[in-house]
Amino acid sequence: MVLPLLFAVVACVESLDLGGTEQAVTLPLQDFDFGNVQVGVTSAPSTFTVRPASGSQSNQVTSITESCPDFSVTAPGLPTTVSNVCTGGSNCPSYVATNYDFTAVFTPTVAAQVSCVVTVTIDATPTTFTLTGRGTEPTVRFDVSPSSAIDFGQIRVGDTSSGVSVLVRNFGSGPQPLTVSSVAFDSASLAKGFAVASGITGSHVVAASGGSDPFTVTCAPAATGTVTGTLQIATSDPAAPMTALMVSCTGIASNLVFGPSSPALLDGTQAQKATRVGEPTDLPITLRNSGTAPMTINSLALTGTDLAFVTRPTDGTVLGVDQSTNVVVRFAPTAAVDQGTLGTLEVTHDGAQTRAINILGAALMTSMSISPDGAVDLGPVCIGNTARAEFFVLKNNPGTFRLTEVTQPEAPFQLAGELPTNGPIGIDTNAVSFTATVTPTEASSLATSFDVNTDIPNAPARTISLTAVGLPAGVTPTPISLDLGTVSVGASSPGQMLVVTNCNAGPLTLIETVITGPNQDDFEILDVPVEATLAPGTSATYVVVTSPNNPGELTATLQIRHDSGMVEVPLTGNGTGEVIDGRIPEDSTYYSCSTSSGAASLAPLLLALFGITRRRRGRPA
Repeated sequence: MVLPLLFAVVACVESLDLGGTEQAVTLPLQDFDFGNVQVGVTSAPSTFTVRPASGSQSNQVTSITESCPDFSVTAPGLPTTVSNVCTGGSNCPSYVATNYDFTAVFTPTVAAQVSCVVTVTIDATPTTFTLTGRGTEPTVRFDVSPSSAIDFGQIRVGDTSSGVSVLVRNFGSGPQPLTVSSVAFDSASLAKGFAVASGITGSHVVAASGGSDPFTVTCAPAATGTVTGTLQIATSDPAAPMTALMVSCTGIASNLVFGPSSPALLDGTQAQKATRVGEPTDLPITLRNSGTAPMTINSLALTGTDLAFVTRPTDGTVLGVDQSTNVVVRFAPTAAVDQGTLGTLEVTHDGAQTRAINILGAALMTSMSISPDGAVDLGPVCIGNTARAEFFVLKNNPGTFRLTEVTQPEAPFQLAGELPTNGPIGIDTNAVSFTATVTPTEASSLATSFDVNTDIPNAPARTISLTAVGLPAGVTPTPISLDLGTVSVGASSPGQMLVVTNCNAGPLTLIETVITGPNQDDFEILDVPVEATLAPGTSATYVVVTSPNNPGELTATLQIRHDSGMVEVPLTGNGTGEVIDGRIPEDSTYYSCSTSSGAASLAPLLLALFGITRRRRGRPA
């Protein structure tokens, strides 16, 4: 059975700090904004309710899904049924409703505005709404990678290890930089052969908002055996004024030489390479006999998650004096791994002698956020005028990526801005932005889409839908009618927006707004424009609710008089329930809040098959 069309519009989306706080008023909802939440902190859960549309309905909710790094939806007990069951007479003035609740939380990974499309499937028909939120950062925040101890592994006495990269970062959101007072090994560590091989060790600053500063440390053991040391980093972060990073290495005597020298780095250079999850990286390693007699390679063993041999010498391979053989190790990460030791390659040679090399690196998760995401409505636009929406593309995780292609939508829509027209665009610490515009040439509903393609491993293209309504000359309401849905007697419906656009050549003066008709007392104009005059091409926004006084069908007309005529918009709804002994039965109550007047664009309409509302739990007094 096809459900009647039910439009629900966001009546209020405030910027709220929801970290750790639950909420408890019910708001009409389509898209929802979690407000400001500090990076790394999880917001209070927000509860959403799937309700059937007006009239007798029974529909199956089969799935509720999202695929976003910063948002998480919990939807237990699916599939399930939502329904309206008639309990009244032939006109069915009373229904018993069965709804379904699910929750979502926001845990920002970046200090930016991000969004997420949630797909709700009812009776095999998917529909979507969008969650948004803004991650915020403390003004200065120190971070070091690797965050755990560095183990150089086995180093031949007299050799200097490959350099291990240490990255000092400032993840603060404020404009001030992070001051690094010093980066140094203590005297005992220096005596054991540890050293800072490169980087600024004296007082200096690390730029704000994701700035970083690299250092390289090495170990050159003077004798056999394991030694440990401490790298000390002093900063202006009040939460981390002094950070100690532990280091260790083991001096050995061996004629088997690894190239690169221990530890092995994933890119074979003097700086660690962080590969991306889902993107294999190969590491070539050379085994060389530096002795004065032939050497027999008895066996090779590789330990560590997601590490495997690509090529290796067969057991029993003999290396003559100064001869070498090659090993290729592949790292194919399936999950994020902090910078550090990924595993160990151990070679047994000449019977019982062993030589091991640590394999260092990291696996970074890579993901993209587009804000706004999903379905974007540019609203009602007069023929010949232009409406626009700005989009931001940014990375939600440490791994970088490239935009490889952003397709152009069909006319009269167009994209402009930082688009990869002459090659890919890399996304590192800054967002890429572009603008979608629409300039209608005829009076009609307009719809198209565009794809955002990246080199993120295994990531499909992201599709963004664009809609708009081209309006003719004159004064036009959007939509042309409002159905406020089924509401219990004594309760109020979600507020719905009505936008009136002036497509005349001159200014328009709004004179009076009234509701007339058989059930005029059951409807209310919750919000009206502040400005009485509309310039050409601009719009005024109204918010309308129904608060039924009696059960049954409700009809009325919203009339907006202006200096060149009048706009009439039919209003419908349905009251359910009854008054018993002068009391209204307890039922869910919707709270509406007014939107800013004079908005130039219509809020996107909610799903055509059902309404979604959000329940907020109140802050403690």
